[in-house]
Amino acid sequence: MVKVPVSCVLSNAQDYLVVIYSKKPLNCIAQQSEGKLPLYGTDSPLEAESTFSAYFTLNLNPPLAQDLNIQSALLELEIQASYLQGTDIRFYRALGPTALMKPAEFMEPFSPLTSDPPYLVSVALSPNPNSDESEADFNAWYEHEHIQLLSKVPGWLACRRYILLDELRTPDSTSNANAPLRRSPQYLALHALKHPNDAFGSPEHKAATNTPWRTRIMSGIVAKERYIFRLT
Repeated sequence: MVKVPVSCVLSNAQDYLVVIYSKKPLNCIAQQSEGKLPLYGTDSPLEAESTFSAYFTLNLNPPLAQDLNIQSALLELEIQASYLQGTDIRFYRALGPTALMKPAEFMEPFSPLTSDPPYLVSVALSPNPNSDESEADFNAWYEHEHIQLLSKVPGWLACRRYILLDELRTPDSTSNANAPLRRSPQYLALHALKHPNDAFGSPEHKAATNTPWRTRIMSGIVAKERYIFRLT
């Protein structure tokens, strides 16, 4: 049985996050959790092109957190590895103590801190790993410009940022054992949305994604991923 956390994905009560990605529905994990775990999937017309995700939040004391890796995180959650064949598992630590949110009066009756959002936009990026200046500039841009502009986008609710600590890819019968291992992007941002149709294409979203600072940052990004997940 999965030890399911009581808080939602963006809860400020938990500072560590395990994310499981799969090209197949994660029904086995849902069965372990007795339907209590929020599962997300991409809206794709072809099932073979879909991506599914599950989110487990953790709150760890400093001594335990210092030595924790993906295997011990799975043990802490009581997740059986036999259920995870063919998945991509990542372990993150939150950046900052709280989620960055739109003012409460714009979110009624929904709060992403108490309910799992209907949509999650998952954006993972890696700045140049050989440049401390590039990484510092990336984080300053995200915290001081990008999220501030996104907070004006219709339907955008909140964001929480994470840094990758460890990862594990579990093979299945179709995996290529000789395929090179690809390092996942270092930084993850989870954005809560009411609905993507309200956000993307809006003047506010265009303004948030078309600034000189963003252009400079994105020119130095060496790895990136982006998914739009819907609560299933």
